[in-house]
Amino acid sequence: MKKFKSISFAERGYGYFPYLIVRLRAGLYQQIPIHRSGIENPYLEGLFLEENEIENKHNYELACKKVFKTYWQEQMDAGTPKDVCLVLNRSEAYYLSPEGLCNRNSIPSRGWLYTIHDELIQEDGNHFNYPL
Repeated sequence: MKKFKSISFAERGYGYFPYLIVRLRAGLYQQIPIHRSGIENPYLEGLFLEENEIENKHNYELACKKVFKTYWQEQMDAGTPKDVCLVLNRSEAYYLSPEGLCNRNSIPSRGWLYTIHDELIQEDGNHFNYPL
């Protein structure tokens, strides 16, 4: 019998800033982690920023916003628009919906949170593990 190594959600990149939250429907969310490219971890899931676009914190945030807008536009082009939120830290979030862009200080929380592979991460609570 083969043994499979169980990889935790944290090891796959979930629960760390920055990330996207996709509102699938009321109370049901999907988290998409955002990572720098070139990280030597084959278990990481999510979206990756191009390392050459990141020189400092300002460029890092711009790269996150670019990935966020690209992801959202791809959903719109596919005819499956959803409300999406870029969460940079505990107090900074940017929301995109078919109605437009909105900057809010509160970040999404609570509800049922799933991975990009539809695995339940948690029910009710913060969408992050470790505040930075």
